[in-house]
Amino acid sequence: MAEETKTQAKPKKKRGRNAKRVREIVKVLRQYDVLKALSTQTHPENVRKALEALGPTFIKIGQMLSTRPDIVSPAFIAELSKLQDDVGTDSFATVQQTIQTEFGQPVTELFQDFADKPIASASMGQVHLAHMQNGVKVAVKIQHPGIAAVIHTDLRILDRLVRVVKWLPTAQVVDPKEIFAQFKVALEKELDSKLEAENNARFYKLNNKQDIFEVPQVYLDYCSSKVVTTEYKVGRSMGSYLKAIAGQPITDKRRNIAKALVNNFMKQVFDDGFFHADPHPGNILLRDNEPDFGEFGAAERPQLFNKTSRLPNYRLIYLDFGMVGTLDQGLIDNLAAVVMAINSRDAYKIGNGLLNICKVVGPLDKNKFFEELSAFLEPYYNSGLGTIDLENMTLQIVELCRRNYLQMNPDVTLLMKAFGTLEGVVLQLDPDISMLEVARPFTRHYIMKTVNVRNEIEDQLLAAYQLSKDVPLVASRLKTSLDLLERGRLKLGIELKNRDQVLDRIEAMVNRIVIGLILAALIVGSSMLVQNQAQQTWIARLGILGYIVAAIFILGFLVGGLWTHWQRWRKRRQK
Repeated sequence: MAEETKTQAKPKKKRGRNAKRVREIVKVLRQYDVLKALSTQTHPENVRKALEALGPTFIKIGQMLSTRPDIVSPAFIAELSKLQDDVGTDSFATVQQTIQTEFGQPVTELFQDFADKPIASASMGQVHLAHMQNGVKVAVKIQHPGIAAVIHTDLRILDRLVRVVKWLPTAQVVDPKEIFAQFKVALEKELDSKLEAENNARFYKLNNKQDIFEVPQVYLDYCSSKVVTTEYKVGRSMGSYLKAIAGQPITDKRRNIAKALVNNFMKQVFDDGFFHADPHPGNILLRDNEPDFGEFGAAERPQLFNKTSRLPNYRLIYLDFGMVGTLDQGLIDNLAAVVMAINSRDAYKIGNGLLNICKVVGPLDKNKFFEELSAFLEPYYNSGLGTIDLENMTLQIVELCRRNYLQMNPDVTLLMKAFGTLEGVVLQLDPDISMLEVARPFTRHYIMKTVNVRNEIEDQLLAAYQLSKDVPLVASRLKTSLDLLERGRLKLGIELKNRDQVLDRIEAMVNRIVIGLILAALIVGSSMLVQNQAQQTWIARLGILGYIVAAIFILGFLVGGLWTHWQRWRKRRQK
């Protein structure tokens, strides 16, 4: 009996905690007037403060919102990008317990040594330095204990609260339930550190040793759903480097780094279909080292340096693969078409490309959409690609799509956010670089790569062969037709459908013309008789009679016409 009472007490205690959390969430949302701020797209700072106050789940949702220009305004994107958390670090004892639970072995058996103080901490976990038993230096990222339970609880609460959001005015194009479902899936994936490890392994395979890029190797045997172990890479954060070079003259090194970043990102998008979705300065390291006289690995794509060039004495290192994007082949094709259309300034092709990567969520007026797009793009036609603010341009295009009930593919909005983040880094390195100009060779190369030239040539040759076989037959028939035409014996066969109805209409039209001519003659003749004769003569009276007859006919035609129209209107109503 006591055990049964104890079992019943646990759900009550859990419900009590959930109720307390609901009250806390509602209180903060009201305090900062979050729903009104989101609906009117005003006071983004208040929304940021509210999300920070509500903890890890809401911070992550805010960070995801900052990647969705199709949902929030540029001001919100900028503010939500500043989201920070003040989650404390876990004790070393807690870290040891997590590793023991995940791998069934103590830290001392898994690692040669393990630093008791973390070198970094965030809302989801913290990072410690360690050495594996073979002496390799690694970075071990450990998820905060209890964070999964907190996030799952918050998601269950939000699942109920989000129903209120669907009544917001701004929800006419964006379905809050659908957006929340996307965020929920993304958050649940982020809770599984094994997925991050797999992303790291895939990115390593595709990008490590490509040009000047390196990627930490991940050790999957030392990874679990709560732990990720990767090779430790030495380097200076790109953020620190950008601060150090601010205001200094542009050097070849800066230009090369900027171009390398753009080239590699284009490769990720168009060659790999798998890209780093959060390339901010904190996730990129710069390491200076001794010159390397090695060669690049084989790669059928545009490169910053050719295969015989020496590698410069610095490397760029990507970190943190918790947020990555994946593009399928169809989406890549459409993106390549849009970029090429932007380069060629073809509004019609840009519009069609956008329609292919958007979902229609309302009454779309295509003519209006194309007119607005053309008007928007017109100022860009006379400007060089290097002068285009790409991030601003894409944000405005997203807003234009939203006004026309077009919702961007979430993978595309994630790509746009990543592209904008990278552009911010690149322009600090080299303000004169044009992302579009660098992207153009990649899109051209991609299109050429995807087109099977041999098949295209074979198809054209086959069509030409078929045409060549038909030429003698066409010439023979043409000669026969010309001979018949010359002898006056050429006949044309015309099939007339609904012949009886057509003939009836022609007959009625001819009758009206004839009667009209008769009436005109009657009126003209009567006028001549009246004008040239005295009013009392019988000839003048005959002219007046002609007027009367003409008036009667005209009145009859008017009545008949009105009757016919009324009959047709009545039949249409009966149908």
